[in-house]
Order: sequence, then structure tokens, then C-alpha cells
Amino acid sequence: MRPGLTVLLPLCAALGIFLGLRYLEQRALRDEGRVFDGEEAPVMDMRGLVLHQGEAGVELWLLKAARASMNETDGDIRAQSPFLAYYFGRDRGVEEKIITIEAEQGELNRARDRVSFKGEVRVRQAEDLLETDLLLYEGKESRLLCPGPARLSRPGLRGQAAALTWDLKENILRGRGGVDLDLETARRMRP
Repeated sequence: MRPGLTVLLPLCAALGIFLGLRYLEQRALRDEGRVFDGEEAPVMDMRGLVLHQGEAGVELWLLKAARASMNETDGDIRAQSPFLAYYFGRDRGVEEKIITIEAEQGELNRARDRVSFKGEVRVRQAEDLLETDLLLYEGKESRLLCPGPARLSRPGLRGQAAALTWDLKENILRGRGGVDLDLETARRMRP
């Protein structure tokens, strides 16, 4: 092998590696605005998203997200770290209660009036905590659906169900498919 070729081949290889890494770095910077991997660039990238929905002058829910993107075609919104506060009782003049929902990801489908929460999902109402991996809020029916396993806990009570429906109008939870409840009593019963 000629001496000039011995020096030239490693230099070409190093230059190729440098240009490849530079291309990947530029691509990563260009893709930084995307909320979800593998999708086309969002039409609108939002930081600090806040949405409200109300009826007859009464706020029903508030949705916040650290970051979101909106699809131009259908207006659907995909969000990172969504937080939803759902107020019930306001529309009927009874004592107001608040349910909060936090998740890793969320999607608002405007046509179906549905918000999907995915990842580690935590639902709180006072001292009650519901945990699941997928939660659907259906606005038209005012209900929460856990199509998969759900765990519920409150002081003195733990439970789980294969699926769960929470009727927000009546504030009633219905578990399906193998419901287990563990009730801890404050006092032990004596014979």
C-alpha cells in the first residue's frame, strides 16, 4: 500500500464519521419541537397550554399541559404532562368537588369530546387516589373510563379492578372483571 493512501484512508473515515455525527446533531435540533417521536412536525407547538370548558357560564374543567402540539387536520391536541381539574357540583348548586388527573401524555379529541390520558395516570379526589395506565374522559357522558387495570386507595381502603367506570354526574365508581377490596378497620373486633 502506498504511504499517501495509508494516511488518506483514516482521514476520510474520520471525516465521514464527523459529518455523520454532525448530520445527526442537526436532525436532533430540528426535531426538538416534536412532541411525539415518529410523527410529522406539529403544525402548532405550544408551551404552557391552558384550556377551559364550561356550560351555561359554569366552568366544568380546566386542562393544562407543559407542552402540546395541535394537528391541523382535525384540531386534536397531544400533550406532555397534562393536568386536568374537573369540577362537579357547580352545575347543580351542590357542594363543589374537584377531581384532578395527572399523566405522562394526553390527547384531546375535539370531535368525540374525549381526553385520553396515558402512562402513569393518577386521579385524585380529596384523599382518594386512582392509579392506572390508560384513562379516558368522555365529556358528553361526564364519565371516566379505565379500560385496563385500575388501583384505588384511600385511608383504610385499597382496591383494584380489571376495568372501571366513574360516573361523574352521580360520583359513582363501578368496577368490572375481578374487583378486589381490602378494608382496614380502625378498631379490632373483640370476641
